[in-house]
Amino acid sequence: VCYNKVDVARAVGHELGPVDETGQPIEEGLHWPDWLPTNWRISFTRQAAASDSDQVTKVRPCYIGPDGQSFWSKEEVTDALEAHIQASEDAPLPVSRSIEKAAPMPEEMQS
Repeated sequence: VCYNKVDVARAVGHELGPVDETGQPIEEGLHWPDWLPTNWRISFTRQAAASDSDQVTKVRPCYIGPDGQSFWSKEEVTDALEAHIQASEDAPLPVSRSIEKAAPMPEEMQS
């Protein structure tokens, strides 16, 4: 039984790393973008080249927000983050439902 990534790597006999949807290892450009929040995920897909092209298949990142929505470019992510920030700024401030009554001031303190 494996309880964590280190145990799995030890059991399979090699380091674990990112893979595409078919389970093939992805080695290209593996770093966390400084513009992407850490509560997002990155998924990778292999994009097949056109049949009349001499290009090889390339790996394409897909950025997945905390709500599960997918974005295919930095520009899409940036637009979504800006829209979220704007919506947060436009939202009314929450009103506390538990307003406590202040205790009356003792008579000896009143002057």
